[in-house]
Amino acid sequence: MECAGRVLLLGAILCLWSCASAPPQPKKSPMDVVRTEMASGRYAEARDRMMAMRYDEATATERAERACLLGECSQKLGEADRAIAFFEQSRVIGTSGDLEWRCANGLGECEFARRRWSSAETHFRRAVPLAPTSWSKDQVQLRLAHCALRQGNRDQARRSLEQCANRTTTE
Repeated sequence: MECAGRVLLLGAILCLWSCASAPPQPKKSPMDVVRTEMASGRYAEARDRMMAMRYDEATATERAERACLLGECSQKLGEADRAIAFFEQSRVIGTSGDLEWRCANGLGECEFARRRWSSAETHFRRAVPLAPTSWSKDQVQLRLAHCALRQGNRDQARRSLEQCANRTTTE
């Protein structure tokens, strides 16, 4: 019995020692927390967290990224007016690369949801050459085809669909 007690004590000491010697986990930045919340579908929490952040200490790129993320959260929450305002704010601050694609596509999606076909088409046309993957381009082309059909332009819809088909067969 005395031996079993010593083994348990030794096990507890080893456990405490290993926990104490484990390297500390790096603290997540507030934006990492926001991205995690968005990835888990917690858009309201992510939006509220970003709204509470100080913008005066952020660089222009960080402010543009936050505005775009706020637009994406608002879009997911069905707040099209707010989403459009945030996407436009991000564009005014200055976007490039992936951020420019996300804003153009987000604006297109907001206008598409509102059934403003012409405006959605304008934003989607800007998004096509910026799309990061062929799958993304195809998704935008499908939206363009839908917008064209809604505006009664069957030829343009067919051309958009053909571009998807051509990309699929050449890649």
